Amino acid sequence: MYNKLAESITNFFIGRNIINTNEQEIYIYSFEVLISDLIYMFIALLTALISKSVLETLIFLIGFFSIRRFAGGYHADSYTKCHLLFWLNQVIMIVLVHLASNERTMRLLILIFYLISIVSVFLFAPISNKNRTFTDSERKKFWLSSRIMIILAAVVIVALDLFNVDCKYTYVYIFGVFSVSISLMAEKIKIFKMRGDENDD
Repeated sequence: MYNKLAESITNFFIGRNIINTNEQEIYIYSFEVLISDLIYMFIALLTALISKSVLETLIFLIGFFSIRRFAGGYHADSYTKCHLLFWLNQVIMIVLVHLASNERTMRLLILIFYLISIVSVFLFAPISNKNRTFTDSERKKFWLSSRIMIILAAVVIVALDLFNVDCKYTYVYIFGVFSVSISLMAEKIKIFKMRGDENDD
């Protein structure tokens, strides 16, 4: 569905000489990603409004995308699965915020989530995928950037604590970061499994 819509948009611009035909495939993929991202945002906003967690969701997204942009992570086989996984992440975040209402519990989880995240990023990031491969220079750039961002996450945690920001917001921020670390591990397992299947053949 996304591909057909992206093709229609691309052909519309080609027909008006805004896009060069030689770049058709690049624009189709770009529009696919844009459409997917817009649906991400719509689902996230709708869920946030229904659950009355707009600020929590915004902070969660900042934590998630600040690392995901450079580290990469799990890529589902379809946009539908991708949207579902992302939505489940958001729902888990909302549920955990309500369950871990005790500040001491939140602080413990923040520490655990961050430690897992930093280990995961340092071991696995960056991870590319079939739709987005890295050149050598890009891989070096993302390797460094992902590590800088995960260290900066610790700075953010400390800064929020120093300014006496509600622990809940630190919690949802680091859960966004933690979600990327789980995504990295899932993608790595997926890659190992695929290689194992190829060797069996």
